[in-house]
Parts: sequence; structure tokens; C-alpha cells
Amino acid sequence: MLNFKALKEAVGINIVPARSVSAVSTMALMFFLAGLTVSRAMLPEEKSKPKRALICILGTLLGGMLSVLIVLIRHYSRKS
Repeated sequence: MLNFKALKEAVGINIVPARSVSAVSTMALMFFLAGLTVSRAMLPEEKSKPKRALICILGTLLGGMLSVLIVLIRHYSRKS
């Protein structure tokens, strides 16, 4: 069910519901409200970029830890 009070506050349009709102008119209203602009798009103040050095360091550390773990598992699994 549509919340007409919230629509009035958000859009500023006074919508008076009829006794029974049909599904077609409800869908038409939803499509109309979907096309409204809520706020203007804003550009970020600084450019976002991947931190390449951090990714390389973390990848090297995690790869080294994974390889040591595999070597230890293989070493102790052969002895038993």
C-alpha cells in the first residue's frame, strides 16, 4: 500500500487517494515518482584510485603465508 503522507513530504505533491486505488494507477504513480530527481549528482572532491602499492604488499604477504602453510601441511602429512 502506498504511504501518501511520505509521498507528500518527499515530493511536495498533495495526493488524495480515492476509496480504492487500482493497481494500474498505483503503478503509474510509481513510474512517475521514479522519474523525479531527488537531488543533483555531485562530483567527488578528490579522484578515487586503487592503492597499487598496498595491493602488491598484501598480495605478497598473503601469497607467502599461503605457500608456507601448504609446505607445512605437506611436510607433516608425509611423516604420518
